[in-house]
Amino acid sequence: MIAAAAEGYVAISTDGGHTSDDPADWGLPESGMPDHNTMYNFVIASLGDAATIGKSLAGSAYGSKPKYSYWTGCSQGGRQGLALAQQYPEAYDGIVASAPTINWPQFSIGGY
Repeated sequence: MIAAAAEGYVAISTDGGHTSDDPADWGLPESGMPDHNTMYNFVIASLGDAATIGKSLAGSAYGSKPKYSYWTGCSQGGRQGLALAQQYPEAYDGIVASAPTINWPQFSIGGY
């Protein structure tokens, strides 16, 4: 994002509603059962919200909303790009979804 901003572009980011890299910290309450609302916000809802909010903030700051908007991401950002294309196809004019982390069963086993 720093490179894009340095070139004069508006760049946005979201933490998807979590403040830790460990999903157990934000996705599993004390009961040990998954927090489906928090996970849904992380997986998809925050992405659509970020696009809407980012365009609105750009419009407020510069007097007009962006003429074009693009998503680029790798790994988790690649997965998010694929989710955006499926759930919010109108949010961006183009999506670069590199190396998406979409095979979670294999990633989980590989992580151990």
